Amino acid sequence: MPFIWDDSEWMLIDNEDSYDKSRFVVARKLCVRPTQLDVANEGFSIESIRRHFRKFGEIESIELLPNNEPEAHVTFVSDRIACFVQSHFELDTKMNKMQPYEVEPAYTWEQPLENANPPPGDDMEVDDEQTSEIFRLDEDCLLHMFKFLDIDSLVNMAFVCKLFNQLLRLHCFPRIQKYKVYINNPTDTLAKVRRTMLCIGQHITDLSFRTDLFYGPGSQHRSEVVSHTSKYLKVIAQNVSQNVRQAFFCFGFNGNLIGTIAPILQNLRSLTIVNRSEKFENEIDFNALCPNLIEFNVNAQLSMDVCCKPWSSLRSISVMYNNKLEPEKLISIIEQNPQLTCLRFAWYSENYRALFPAITKHLASLEKLDIWCNPYHVPLNNNFVVHFDGLGKLPLLREISLGRLEVGSLKGVVDNLPKFTNLRKIELTGCSGNNSEIIINYGQSMVNLARKLLLLEELTLDYIPMEEETLLDIVRFGRQLKVLYVYQCKLVFSDELIFKLVDALKCYREESDEALQLLLPQNDLDRLDAAKKIEGYLQLKRPETSI
Repeated sequence: MPFIWDDSEWMLIDNEDSYDKSRFVVARKLCVRPTQLDVANEGFSIESIRRHFRKFGEIESIELLPNNEPEAHVTFVSDRIACFVQSHFELDTKMNKMQPYEVEPAYTWEQPLENANPPPGDDMEVDDEQTSEIFRLDEDCLLHMFKFLDIDSLVNMAFVCKLFNQLLRLHCFPRIQKYKVYINNPTDTLAKVRRTMLCIGQHITDLSFRTDLFYGPGSQHRSEVVSHTSKYLKVIAQNVSQNVRQAFFCFGFNGNLIGTIAPILQNLRSLTIVNRSEKFENEIDFNALCPNLIEFNVNAQLSMDVCCKPWSSLRSISVMYNNKLEPEKLISIIEQNPQLTCLRFAWYSENYRALFPAITKHLASLEKLDIWCNPYHVPLNNNFVVHFDGLGKLPLLREISLGRLEVGSLKGVVDNLPKFTNLRKIELTGCSGNNSEIIINYGQSMVNLARKLLLLEELTLDYIPMEEETLLDIVRFGRQLKVLYVYQCKLVFSDELIFKLVDALKCYREESDEALQLLLPQNDLDRLDAAKKIEGYLQLKRPETSI
């Protein structure tokens, strides 16, 4: 009658072979915490724990954990004794009897391997009398079959037998370097993540962890959510190696959870954080936690007071969705980190105009600049254009992205862009409600932009209304363009318009020139029949999207 546990629920079952061994482990190690203050301060020792628990049965070992809160692991010689202890304490809790300790099974990955599920590669042999035909295939055939399986299936195969495990560990798992964990249910078990991490953890270089569980201010479920998230982060942090270079974390941040993933942060080159709660409980010094970071993307309400200092490795910072960051703090970061080559921020108010002189003065190495207006604030207007003008002095700027531009300010922005003579890529995004009646104000400016920027290779126009002739002139005079993305510009892309674009390309481009890639939404591509006839001059494609 094994006592089994899956990090969420435990049970005592009759048949040793009647449970899912991929989910549960046999548990004989319990996690013990004191409930009374005097016990926590004075009596929480190995001897006091032994005196209290020896009446239930023989104890194999007791270990005090080096945590901030008093905690210990008690391992019994039998899982049945552990079950007896667990049941006894739960019954007393239901009867409202005061107990000096809280008791629950230790995490599955902390359970002793004896009487528990072995890790991949241990104690897995193929029976010589196996009759299944799959065991008669040679290694090349098996490896070919494995190519068609997803990660979950490959992990399951690793637990079938020693042969499969060895083949997967040598030829398949080392190639799996990207792993995503997505948790959206508090009752989800850790078994799948744990088994997967045992197989591929040491090979992961790109890690993504996201949970849709979050708590607001005063939420009654806060401790439950934090505890649940912590379990997943612990099993990940204990199994990944120091090879992780890129990470994405989306959960309700607090100091304890950050401490759990600190070993991962030490060697990161790129970090994206998304905070699911309204604000950070306390400021976190990411500079100290991530000394080797090159790219830092903050999608969280973080004032970044403790980050306002030199960060020698940092080259790219994005604070696009952080309205808690005051302009003065961002200016301080800019002043102390002149090595930055990429800067992305949101324009929340006129107070952000002070950023432009700081950028021009300190970021001489800047190559990429993204400025977007927060959707809940006034779009980028003519006041923004006045301050934007001075950025033309940046000598190395290659890419510019401007978002939520008012249609009335487009002409001023576009007229200023030719000053950035080294631009290779431009992305302009307007507002969904832009008025098409004033297209003529900036149509010729768009054409001049394509004509004057001789190094421009990619141009994105999103929610920028334009006339058909303006698009044709951009293609005619922007001979250097390689990629043109047009979306929601109030143009109807018919076969007739596509052939007009091809005719313009034939007249103004050499036959040896690379074909222009025109990126269109899928619904526009679906109704076009011209795609097969224009490959030499124009390639119609759907833009890549990131999730």
